[in-house]
Amino acid sequence: MTIQPLRALRTMTLALTLAAAGAGQAAAAILYTITELPASQAGGSSVGYRINSSGTVLGFDSGHAALFAGGGVTDLSPLAGPSGLVRGLNDAGYVVGYGLGAGGGVRGFQTDATGLIPLPSLGYRVDAPVDMNNAGVAAGSMITLQGHEHAAIWTSSSVLDFGVMPGQRNARAVAINNLGQVAGNSGPRGFTWTAAGGFVDIGTLGGATTVTDINDNGWVTGLSELVPGGATSAFIYNGATMSAFGPIGKVTPFLSTQPWAINRDGVAVGVSQRDDRWFTAFVRRDGETLELQTLIDPALGWELAAAYDINDAGQITGAGYVNGRQSAFILTPIKTTGAVPEPGAWALMILGFGAAGASLRRRPVAA
Repeated sequence: MTIQPLRALRTMTLALTLAAAGAGQAAAAILYTITELPASQAGGSSVGYRINSSGTVLGFDSGHAALFAGGGVTDLSPLAGPSGLVRGLNDAGYVVGYGLGAGGGVRGFQTDATGLIPLPSLGYRVDAPVDMNNAGVAAGSMITLQGHEHAAIWTSSSVLDFGVMPGQRNARAVAINNLGQVAGNSGPRGFTWTAAGGFVDIGTLGGATTVTDINDNGWVTGLSELVPGGATSAFIYNGATMSAFGPIGKVTPFLSTQPWAINRDGVAVGVSQRDDRWFTAFVRRDGETLELQTLIDPALGWELAAAYDINDAGQITGAGYVNGRQSAFILTPIKTTGAVPEPGAWALMILGFGAAGASLRRRPVAA
């Protein structure tokens, strides 16, 4: 069959049009699968707060601290008592938190393979560890007998009150990474701290800075005021520079965005405000702030309200709504296994095949 030049041109135009349409659809691709972590009782609600490398989630089951693992739920509230909290989770599945001590005051604890371990205390009013790394070192804060809050770290056998930043009265550690770097807040300043180097002020975008997490590269995320007492912006600090980022689809941070966690690849998650003023879970990746519920299958009916943590494999946990109930979730990135050409690449390949065919038709057949 002979293809006329005009018909060939129309065929090429159609191929390019379909390629462009396919490229547009790729922008809204499904990037995550979702797993529900439902409450253990009918009518209850659940929230995912921390996720470790194996996908175990620390969270809340109808208001009780709970561990979601292997398809089951373990109630952790007896560890902390009625007024305590379980706040941190490491890759071994051990947790750290605080509750009322036997002799009065609030005291810290952690778990290991042997069970519950009370953490040592300096006898202050409050010991409140909130995070723990894979070496079992916990970080948090203490309230002294004089009522001042100091940043601190604990092991099962030791405790260190490392105080406050120079010129400040209070300090609170909020996260610790696997290198032993601690991140937190002292007065209106955000800091990182190491035993060898002490406090490092991470800077500001213009006003007060609030840190929420640190990754294993020493990168920090949180909020900073653009001017003292003014609007705040989310930021990522890479150890040298603080970079602001705005809400979903925005370059300038004029709506609210609250980052809660950052993983080793610098991917941050949290809660962002959309143009319609509703709050929704976001992920900050590849220089964009994206609404997480647009990256899952819409037929599943989820509304993802908040993302609270992300592990180094890119799994995210938080809370959302599905079928009329509030439920914790795990989002798992979809991994591609082959180099499948993009629609635009297919169009170029089609044109290439056509050009090669025309060249062969023009070339004389060799003996």
